[in-house]
Amino acid sequence: MPCHAVPCRAMPCHAVLTTLTLLGSLPVTSGRFAKRWWCLGPFASGKAEYDGDPLVPLGGLRQVYLEGPGSNFKNGQRKFLAEHVTGGRLSWISTEGSNQDGWTHVQIPHAHVAFQNLMQQPPKGGNSDVLHVQYWMVGTFKIKDPGGYGINCRLHTFHLLSPLEEEIGPFAGNIYSDAMLTSPVHLEAGKYRLMSRVRGKVPLHFSCKIEVVKEIFKSFVKKSNLPDVVQGQLLVDPAPLDVRVLNSGRDFLRVRAHVQGQGAGGVSATITLAPGVLAQLPLPLSLSPQADTDVTDVERAACVRLEVVVEAYRDEAETLRSTNSVQLRCRRSDQSALFSYEDSDGSVGLAAVLPPRQPSSGASGARPVLVSLSGVGVEPQGQADAYKMKRREEEDYLFGFDDLWVLAPQRDGPHNWEDVGLRSALRAVEVLAGNVATSRAWREKGAADAERLVVHGHSRGGHGAWALATRIPDRVLGVASACGWYSREEYGDANNLWVHETSLMHMDKQLLGLLHASIAMNENSLHASNLKGMPALVRVASKDKAVPPWFGRRMARHLQEEGANVTFEEFDQEHWWWDTLSANDGGVVHDASIRQWTLDAAGRSAGTLAEMLQQGPFVVSAGGPQYLGRFGLRILQRRSPAARGFLQITLTNSSRRLRLRSSNVQSFAVSATGQLAQLSKVEGHMHRLMVDSQVLDFEVTGETVHFCKGDAMEEPSCQATSTGASPQWRRCMAGATAAHAGPIREVFAAPWVVVVPDDPTPLELRLGAYFATGHLVAVGSATQLRTSSTSTETSRRVLLGTVERLRTLQGADWPVELNAEGPPTITVAGCTFTGDGSGGYGAVFRAPGQELVITATDERALKDLVTFSFATNQPHTRAPMSNMLPDFLITGPDFAWKGYGGVVAAGFWDERWRAAPNSAYLQC
Repeated sequence: MPCHAVPCRAMPCHAVLTTLTLLGSLPVTSGRFAKRWWCLGPFASGKAEYDGDPLVPLGGLRQVYLEGPGSNFKNGQRKFLAEHVTGGRLSWISTEGSNQDGWTHVQIPHAHVAFQNLMQQPPKGGNSDVLHVQYWMVGTFKIKDPGGYGINCRLHTFHLLSPLEEEIGPFAGNIYSDAMLTSPVHLEAGKYRLMSRVRGKVPLHFSCKIEVVKEIFKSFVKKSNLPDVVQGQLLVDPAPLDVRVLNSGRDFLRVRAHVQGQGAGGVSATITLAPGVLAQLPLPLSLSPQADTDVTDVERAACVRLEVVVEAYRDEAETLRSTNSVQLRCRRSDQSALFSYEDSDGSVGLAAVLPPRQPSSGASGARPVLVSLSGVGVEPQGQADAYKMKRREEEDYLFGFDDLWVLAPQRDGPHNWEDVGLRSALRAVEVLAGNVATSRAWREKGAADAERLVVHGHSRGGHGAWALATRIPDRVLGVASACGWYSREEYGDANNLWVHETSLMHMDKQLLGLLHASIAMNENSLHASNLKGMPALVRVASKDKAVPPWFGRRMARHLQEEGANVTFEEFDQEHWWWDTLSANDGGVVHDASIRQWTLDAAGRSAGTLAEMLQQGPFVVSAGGPQYLGRFGLRILQRRSPAARGFLQITLTNSSRRLRLRSSNVQSFAVSATGQLAQLSKVEGHMHRLMVDSQVLDFEVTGETVHFCKGDAMEEPSCQATSTGASPQWRRCMAGATAAHAGPIREVFAAPWVVVVPDDPTPLELRLGAYFATGHLVAVGSATQLRTSSTSTETSRRVLLGTVERLRTLQGADWPVELNAEGPPTITVAGCTFTGDGSGGYGAVFRAPGQELVITATDERALKDLVTFSFATNQPHTRAPMSNMLPDFLITGPDFAWKGYGGVVAAGFWDERWRAAPNSAYLQC
């Protein structure tokens, strides 16, 4: 990724854009930025998403600017202490922007800093860590005519300073260069300043433009997410279309869409589109089989034409329609093809599939699926079509395998095949097996077996391959990682944390540990024991400058230590290659060696638990709810939610009885059909397990049997004897042992909406739009911003507002108590934090029902909490509240200044929704 503040990922080439005027036109004059921009920096910064702002203790950017350039330095040029500058002090400097195509482009100056010297002798970390810094930028523009304007800045977050020097904002920047994303605002005539804190890696640049809002409603269909037509039909029917809608007005709108065209149909749900929100409107498309011979089995870029009609209305009497022309591509039945599907969170997912070359004989049953996870910037069809090779003296490439389905899923954004990306991949497997493989187009190819997967991945996908295999090892026949890495936070200079963060000067190490614990489930090396006995291919390239081969070598050694069946290969190549030993032999993901390894893995029978135990103990590990265990044994709850849980399986020497030794496990489940249950059978329906020092005799009923410690509801069908004073383990009701569902980002695993109180304040609307749009832009989430009286019970809720405003929405079972009587207070784990004139407190926490509550004792603290989250590696910036947050986090009055060092409480809930004392940090 280029070392710029913003990646060049423009969308116009991927979109069909239609605009329409609703409720009247607005003025047609626009503002323009003055050439001169003021710059203060660089100051030190780390890569964590909540880092401190050194200007806050000096009064903040607004005050520092008004005392300096904003007043023409009437009190002189102030000097600021800073680490990067020779002499230790820096001051405001000016730079000129360039105007082109309506944009103002600004290069942030850095020649006043001897970065080369700093890189040669880095104070901490590697030589590039010192390049991650933060600046403050201020630009000026004038508005001649009052009206509605849209500000489009390729930054993370920005604010405006009005002619009366009042702060307006925050506004979400267009960090991923979305074609439609602009921040609408009503401006009076006068002089404005745009202010932004820019964090990134030197050299930095950004672009901004101001446009008059001519149409307060826009819509387009995202072309890159369109499904293909194969043999005259869709592979998934209905297939959701990714329709994007933007409300640049001041009123809530109701929006719906439908499809019209020959043989095409489909009607979307009606969504609420709040002011300032860019949203996804999934539109289910059904297509009657196309009898035209021109589209039945041909390759054509545009063979099916249809229209998407979008309607926006404030009330039924005031409706306007827009029409988007869409063309679907046709693919031959022997080619890869794209299908769209409804993802687990209700958003539009996309995947490419390459069918088996040979028809199914019928006798072999369902065929295994090769799940191939891509690196950054590789589209799903490109990943699927990478499985090609050319035999000598043949002109055409040979794609795929005779007897394997190849599936290449995709989800936009910096997910690194963690969380949202991983869920999307698993959902794509489900859709392939349930819909695509049974479609008329490929019915003769045989069914796809969702329980027999071979997982490949390259680069980012190499990380994802290990992540997928460690979470669902009972379904994986083998895992291959090429040029991959096992931990995002340790890979590359753009990701490693806790080097130059200003928050380190204020943060207790216990809190740092809890923050790391909140993302530890995504560190593959910590869960490698789940892959014991599994074929694992690790490929690295000695000339790889993107992902150093060190990571693959290290993971290969670690996997071997944990008992995986490791094959390690190193090549004299760079990050990606097409030719391994000969021209067009398949390269990094499909040369002869990896093809044979894949076929061997797909053809093998999964190893049995009995065979594994002959070689020694087997350890099941879990760091979160996504880990489904092995051999039918799953860890559900951990006594310390911040740490991994382990169950070691052995055979006792005397009776050859199965024994489980637990570590940090509160409850676990045994599948009735799993191998552990089969081996534990003693006679009839009775089973016996030794768990720690206890012998548990039990009858298997239902799909799973649950065991727990403590006083959860006990089932009578379990007899326990113990060599200790009293039995601790018992069989429990399934409802009492639900898997831990944290941390906070797990709220976004199902459909959700942002909810603000009725009659929302301007700040609530702005923050709600910032949050909802941030998730769409980052990872393509289909969500809405609604008021409390219009929120639906079918979606999870993200409740946003001050303590005073949320008082009527507070749940009796919330683990954090909000009190608005007198000075507002936030209470957690016996600690009460009171907002008063000296500063405010913010809180974000997961509540029963998988609700997320974002609140604060005052508006300033609420704004800081919602908008403070972005990484210096901006192309990898996650969606708001989706990274490095445990189950709850309370921010103090110094949060904006100290970043994570301003957190006063954080931690995880136990199984009773109490702050787990062994997994919590409290300053009270």
